[in-house]
Amino acid sequence: MTSLLNPKMAIFILALFSQFLKPEAGSIVIQVMIFASV
Repeated sequence: MTSLLNPKMAIFILALFSQFLKPEAGSIVIQVMIFASV
């Protein structure tokens, strides 16, 4: 719950994962969920 309310963590995750996301591979939201689960 605490991590969901922490905006710094969300910014870090987006900054880290954005270099691995490929729009041509499908939905960005699904790709973020897959990377977050790993």
